[in-house]
Amino acid sequence: MLVAEEMARSTQDAYNYSGIYMSYSLSSSRQALKAEPYLICPSENSDYVKVVHNSAYNLTHYGTCLFSNHQNAYLFFNEREAPQIALFTIYLQLPMYDFPHLLKGLYLSLDYNRNPIARRILFVKYSDSTSMDDFLELKGRIIPQEELTDELLPYYNYTCQKEDCIKTCSVPSPRLDASDLEREKKLLEI
Repeated sequence: MLVAEEMARSTQDAYNYSGIYMSYSLSSSRQALKAEPYLICPSENSDYVKVVHNSAYNLTHYGTCLFSNHQNAYLFFNEREAPQIALFTIYLQLPMYDFPHLLKGLYLSLDYNRNPIARRILFVKYSDSTSMDDFLELKGRIIPQEELTDELLPYYNYTCQKEDCIKTCSVPSPRLDASDLEREKKLLEI
C-alpha cells in the first residue's frame, strides 16, 4: 500500500487517540525526566493524522502519524528547517482497547553528535481537546530528580534508567571486525 493511502486510512484510527498527551522520557542533556506535550488529531481535511510537539527547549515541531494494524503508531517529525532533514520518530505500542490513557513506546532520534539513539517514552493523556490554542498553552520542560513528585516518579523509573537508552557512536573501525564492536561498547560505558 502506498504511504499516501496509509496516511488517509490512518485518520480513521486517529479518533481513538486524538487529544493532548504529556510525554515522558530521559533528557539528552542530563539524568533528568523530560516532559513534553504532543497533540494528535486528524488534519483539517482528514487526509492525514497531524501531530505537533512542543519541546523542552521551546521549539514546536509538526509531523504526521501512521497507525498500523491497530497495534502500532509511528509519529514522524523533522527537527530542522527545510531543506535540511533530521528525523525523529516515535514508535508507540497501541493497547487492545479504545481511548487509552497511557501509551508507551520508543523515541528514536540522533544525539548531539548525530549518532542514532533510542529511549523509552510514555504518552499520558492530558486532555481530549484537539484545540491548537489549548495545546500551545503547554510547555515542555526538564524535571531534575529532586523535583520529581510521587506522580512523576514511576514515569522516571520506567524511562530514565541505564537500560532505557540504546546508543551507538561513530568510532573509527580500522579492522572492521568484532573487536571494533567491543571497542564501541567500552566507549559507550564511559
